[in-house]
Amino acid sequence: MLHRYARVKLLDDTKSWTARITMNWVTPMKLSRYTFLDDYILAELIREYEASDSRGRIQLLERLYQDGAIPPFEIARMAVIDSSAQVRHWIAKCGRHFDYRVNRIPENDNDRENSERNLAELFEKENDPFIKACLRENPHFFDALTRIPDWKEFFSKLTHLERLAAVRNPNLDKEIIEAILDPDDRHLTLSTAQREELGRAIFTNSKFIADTNMETEDFRDGYIWYLNDKHRSTLWKLAAKWPPDSAIPWLIYRFIGAEDETRAQAFRSCNVSSHRVAMLEGCDRTRGEAIELGLVDSDADCRRIAHKKKSYFTPEKLELIVRGDDKDVLLGLALNENLKLDSLQRVKERLRELDEGIGVRWADQTMEKIARTRAPEQPHELFGEEGQDGDFLRQKIDFIGRAVIELQTQLEKLVSEGNRKRKWF
Repeated sequence: MLHRYARVKLLDDTKSWTARITMNWVTPMKLSRYTFLDDYILAELIREYEASDSRGRIQLLERLYQDGAIPPFEIARMAVIDSSAQVRHWIAKCGRHFDYRVNRIPENDNDRENSERNLAELFEKENDPFIKACLRENPHFFDALTRIPDWKEFFSKLTHLERLAAVRNPNLDKEIIEAILDPDDRHLTLSTAQREELGRAIFTNSKFIADTNMETEDFRDGYIWYLNDKHRSTLWKLAAKWPPDSAIPWLIYRFIGAEDETRAQAFRSCNVSSHRVAMLEGCDRTRGEAIELGLVDSDADCRRIAHKKKSYFTPEKLELIVRGDDKDVLLGLALNENLKLDSLQRVKERLRELDEGIGVRWADQTMEKIARTRAPEQPHELFGEEGQDGDFLRQKIDFIGRAVIELQTQLEKLVSEGNRKRKWF
């Protein structure tokens, strides 16, 4: 087992060489010029750092942080106290493994040698409030708020700028999110305007959105599913506490996943049409009570969205709708990709009769997309003359090819993120 950027020296007070190895060494992904850090390589890195401008120093740091590695303590310390705010900003936001202490157990925290090798203390002396705030967004420095014994007290001591950075941290704790989004909360010393601003900022946190989106949830762990579902339900209940003119309820209804029962209950009790629209737009289901409520809602946008999302209509119900004069319902059907082509053709003709030009265009676009991506129901559509004339096979292969390339890109990104998140022992 080899540490990527560690000088190995046996200290006189080191009683267990094996323990030292376990603490400071990890298996490298691959060997590089800087895998074994000796005085020669360290001197080379220091000279390169000193001779570089701000951009060059950042590029050097990026190179040293590649493949989950960390730079030597001397280089990292130079970056933390660099005269260039640009360099300090970069390492504050993108750096990793700031604690270079040999021993990290609590009784050694006051040890002079250990204290000097903990770059977190240097960061706390930063005079630039923006750079100091960047630390709160860095998941490697500000690892997980749940590790803080009293997170409420800690969060209350942050400046508002630091709070705005902290809510963008991927490891933001669920309890903090719920406290911020609860207008009745009295634990955090926040004004109404500050709470609203922090609440909006939370929804720019991609990890938070992914964790609360039911489509991306990992159902393999039942307990995690339970905690996430409880968290989502709590957020939906908190949405009703906000004033109607606030952006927070709309953001929750639009971007936070919810079970159909929770969504339907909120839909029935909501008097704000824009909020009901958000509930339907954010619905990841094509059937359920919430969709059924939207079909007969008094708001035109709600009816349009519900008819766009519903996956199945009985032939009798569809015939009744097509014969009707509700343009908003017909516009929703024109965008419904679950309908068959012949049904969409009838919707298109009815919209033309009602002189609804945009609906006719929407129906054409939906039918074109279905013809390009949906598998034929009859073999002759693919292998017969009709399939050849429509060039369906080539289009289908192109479609699958693009999907495979996109999937490969996403997998490579996940692997890269996984390497950056490797734990140090």
